[in-house]
Amino acid sequence: MKKQWFTKAGLRSIAIASAALCCFAAVGAGAEPNVNYAATGTFATPAVSGLDTFKLAGQPFTLTFAVNEATKPTRHSETMAEYSNITVVLTVKAGVTGGTYTYTVLGVNVFLVVGAPGKPDWFFLQIPFTFGGAPIVITAKAKMPAGTIATPAIQPFTAPVTITPRDGVATYACPACPPPYTGNSTTLAIAGGTLSATEQ
Repeated sequence: MKKQWFTKAGLRSIAIASAALCCFAAVGAGAEPNVNYAATGTFATPAVSGLDTFKLAGQPFTLTFAVNEATKPTRHSETMAEYSNITVVLTVKAGVTGGTYTYTVLGVNVFLVVGAPGKPDWFFLQIPFTFGGAPIVITAKAKMPAGTIATPAIQPFTAPVTITPRDGVATYACPACPPPYTGNSTTLAIAGGTLSATEQ
């Protein structure tokens, strides 16, 4: 009778170890990196339109957030994707008080749009915000050079984007603010800044 090299207990241990190794490899293979998005710049003065209630024209701002590359869009097509419930950190100086404020905002929507061949790509944000109990809706968009993103998936930009007044604007609207600001919508161009997306 040939010698049995592996006992049942030994085979069981090898099976458990192999299963654990397979699980570890699967986790490692499926773990995607984060992409860190960052925008920084200064709002142009004067405001493009509306009553600049918070006197943001001429003031600096920064905005940062991270999204994992495995994140699935809420809705998408071949050239557009919307990502919901993103947490954004926004820092802005308000000329009305002279103070600099940092806010962590939940429930932000991020839109990535790939332009037609040779046409600009686009980056959009929709930020729900509450100030003094009044709901404020902030939207922002930036035009990016063609080829900055190859698809609307979460991925690093091919290069940082320089923002000029022709390339980026932000709007804040306050439908429930007290008079005379009720329903006011203010649009600000971005005098200069950068927008980047880098892999963590």
